[in-house]
Amino acid sequence: MIYMVEIDFDKPEDKEEWHAYYAAYMQKLLTLPKFETAQRLRALSANAPGYLAIYSVRSLDVFDSEPYHALGGGGRGSLRWKDVMQRRRNIFNGLERVPAVTEAGTFLVTERDPREFALADILFLPLVNATGPRQAGLTAFDGDPEHRWIALVDAKSAEDRDLAALDGLCVYGHLTDQVVPSAAGETGA
Repeated sequence: MIYMVEIDFDKPEDKEEWHAYYAAYMQKLLTLPKFETAQRLRALSANAPGYLAIYSVRSLDVFDSEPYHALGGGGRGSLRWKDVMQRRRNIFNGLERVPAVTEAGTFLVTERDPREFALADILFLPLVNATGPRQAGLTAFDGDPEHRWIALVDAKSAEDRDLAALDGLCVYGHLTDQVVPSAAGETGA
């Protein structure tokens, strides 16, 4: 399952501190056995939320767990920024593990049928919302959209083709490396 958190952060003077908090939070989430990958991306298109956090998770049960709540899951850890941060959280089926987005890659997300973009050479993977609107412990899933399509493309190709200018296509670039749990239970980049 893919857990997507779209985030807009509206306090530029606190962005450095917020990024540091979020990087540490991702590391903590990966100490939980059902979180398998975590990565943050930055928007390259004006119509996309400013940031996208994408996680691979094995089960929705993790969101109801005490260890998740103890780490500040469900927004408790980021209460300090609740007035300057807008979020949309969703879980999607259709892919077990999110591929890493490197500095040479670009991640595409759309809620529209990708055939509308006439990008036949890009393979979009369909995802289906796994929860609908639902409260899981302290985490509220929006349940909208019902479907999403994602693709990973070369950053140069995306730039040359000006994919960021396509209305309805959210284009994201690398912000952090994908983090995965290490064999010893610690996390690494």
